[in-house]
Amino acid sequence: GQTLRPSDASSPKELRARLDSLELVNSSKDFFSADVVAAWNIFQHFYPYLNAVEADWDSVLTRSLRRSRSDRSREEFQRTLQRLVAQLQDGHGSVSPSPTANSDWPILLDRAKNKVVVAEAMPPAGTDQDTCPDVGDIVESVDGTPVEEKLRQVKRYISGSPQYKDARALQSLEHYLGPESTTLTLRRDGKQIECPMRRRRGIPTELMQAEPRPDPISTLEGGIRYIDLTR
Repeated sequence: GQTLRPSDASSPKELRARLDSLELVNSSKDFFSADVVAAWNIFQHFYPYLNAVEADWDSVLTRSLRRSRSDRSREEFQRTLQRLVAQLQDGHGSVSPSPTANSDWPILLDRAKNKVVVAEAMPPAGTDQDTCPDVGDIVESVDGTPVEEKLRQVKRYISGSPQYKDARALQSLEHYLGPESTTLTLRRDGKQIECPMRRRRGIPTELMQAEPRPDPISTLEGGIRYIDLTR
């Protein structure tokens, strides 16, 4: 009815006492490296789709360990873990705390005709709500870097299909920029506009939807009952 320990094995109480006496610094290089080893092994031995992922998992371990040795903060190390999980290409994979669905910008970005556009804006947006940004504005660059290049950089930290990564990158782009404010270069009616953006914490995304939605509970054409569980 149980597993018997060898008679000459040392007491587990001694091991527990030694572990309890350790002073762990959770921002040290050794701590970061140990986290990489633990995370990598969980996927190595228990992730059911590893053989279906086009990733050299041994090389992922090597690269992640190298990055962990050069990370100088918990924030940098979080990016290292995100890049490790992103190699699994699984939308269920994330590193906590991860960017939430709520935006820190008073706008929502989306794609239209393969362009990144402002799909919704909540005034006051930026410093001048009359000019920037506005729904339909095309986003050309972020802090001088082409927006597609910024999105490619963000996608390195997101796990999932190409479509999922693109949608999440558009949704959470500002979370990966760092500074509290940034400048968007927009194009409207053939003219270029510089738009300073400032973050606003906790913007409820349910008030900013990129697509029109019916009432939370409604009857659509043909007698179809629509229930939006998010609202």
